Amino acid sequence: MSTEQIRNDKKEIRKINKQKRAEMDKGIKSERDGKICDYIINSMSFKYADVLLMFCPTDEEIDIMPLFDAAKRNGKRVAFPKCFGKGIMKFYYVDDRTMLKEGKYGIKAPDEGEEFDTSVHPLCIVPCLAATKKGTRLGYGGGFYDRFLHKFEGISMCVQYDEFVTDDLPQEKRYDKKFDVLVTESGVCVIG
Repeated sequence: MSTEQIRNDKKEIRKINKQKRAEMDKGIKSERDGKICDYIINSMSFKYADVLLMFCPTDEEIDIMPLFDAAKRNGKRVAFPKCFGKGIMKFYYVDDRTMLKEGKYGIKAPDEGEEFDTSVHPLCIVPCLAATKKGTRLGYGGGFYDRFLHKFEGISMCVQYDEFVTDDLPQEKRYDKKFDVLVTESGVCVIG
């Protein structure tokens, strides 16, 4: 399959999944979000993490903000991403939610402050529009997480609803980076 065909297939999946997600019943979404957060909070990856890297969800994404509160209660440091040009994304530590301001793409992000560099046991929560149980994901097309995960040495945990988990996704081997753990409202799936 040509690179152009792979990119066209990805574009179509993104379009379909964004529409399906936008049409999801808010009550059902809230229930699923709670289950996903509970699975993460009760996971060994979360328990042993000293730093939690998370994203600030849009209204259509999985609401993972309860993880922020759980991490702070458990003495963990929490960092959120800030996107720059050319697919560059850096994580900055956040002590409370008021440090998150509207940023690029209308997504809340921290002002630059203390940047995450490395830690003993970091856990990165990764968003996507589709995922597989083989560790592949389809992001939003900017390549921010793929570039970041190529250098990341902790555990990457992708979050998604069951209905957006598929057997296979179009992949560009040069760019697409696999994740370590998949969490849906049905449970936790360790990849590999």
